[in-house]
Amino acid sequence: MYFIRGGFVKQLGHYETLDKMPKLSVDLILYICDISSENLGLILRSADIFGVHTVYYHQGNNTVNNKQIAKVSRNSSIPVHFVNDAEALLSIKENGYSVVALEITDVSVPLKEMPLKEKNCLVIGNEKTGVQDSILDIADCSCHIEMIGNRISSLNVSIAASIALYDIAQHYLFEKRNSG
Repeated sequence: MYFIRGGFVKQLGHYETLDKMPKLSVDLILYICDISSENLGLILRSADIFGVHTVYYHQGNNTVNNKQIAKVSRNSSIPVHFVNDAEALLSIKENGYSVVALEITDVSVPLKEMPLKEKNCLVIGNEKTGVQDSILDIADCSCHIEMIGNRISSLNVSIAASIALYDIAQHYLFEKRNSG
């Protein structure tokens, strides 16, 4: 317990915490390209927290370690589809999803300015090489996280994905609160 402003504050347990969170269903897919098992597990944990309903993992050179993913993701319940080419992303797009690549490009806009649609697919790229050009060509747009420091130009992929998912969740929560 913590003492704050003349009273005690009780830290909530797992189920109490879940009861306190807003209930919102969003139509959000995550398409992840060729990242490490540890980062994939961390992203799955964040994806579960921020309302992603399906994840596609575009396999590349990284070998997936299912035990490590399960441990780091805290056994996230989001279905993960393993794919070897961009056909799944094309299918997602054909099903009416706006495909948004999280990548700094010459035409990317800040994530907070991204006009999100009803159905969105966020694309996350490799830790070192980012989103492949062939995937960027499929994307409807690209966005980036604004950074105010001036010495480092990128974030760890799991941290960047978490920030982006949080920002998208805030957009959906804002829409929900202002629609009623």
